[in-house]
Amino acid sequence: MSEGTTPHSSPTKPSYLLRHWRGKLPLNEAFWRNTLLLNLALFVVLGEVTSRLQHADVVFVLPYIVTMAVLLPSLTIWQIVGVWQSAQSYKQQRRSVETAPLFARLSEGIHWAYMAQILCVLWTGTLIEFVLQFTGQPSQFMPFALFRELVRWLFM
Repeated sequence: MSEGTTPHSSPTKPSYLLRHWRGKLPLNEAFWRNTLLLNLALFVVLGEVTSRLQHADVVFVLPYIVTMAVLLPSLTIWQIVGVWQSAQSYKQQRRSVETAPLFARLSEGIHWAYMAQILCVLWTGTLIEFVLQFTGQPSQFMPFALFRELVRWLFM
């Protein structure tokens, strides 16, 4: 029997979170909805919550910090893996195009998959840098500083 089925039931569709993780969503949805739009909404909400907690008692601030220390890296890993896997699926669907001339490959849009994967690599560096800064370790990932500054300029 296939995954998610029993003798008396129809096949169930994996959850949205699992489909993203496995790269089963279209690349544009994985990238635009699950990363950029979700991060933009998260930055707005976190900015508002953070501004309200600036003068709050430590009893309220500490759980927020702990939650963010777990939630943000976990969310980022889920996003990176999902976009990477979606980009791989996107390239596999267009595998015959890879042997075509450059113009045919560009018109097929395969470059979007490579661009998404390059962003995933840079994004992984910023995640590592975030974790190192949070744990008080000196950051050795200066090549990602330009990317970090670009993100700050765009979203803050």
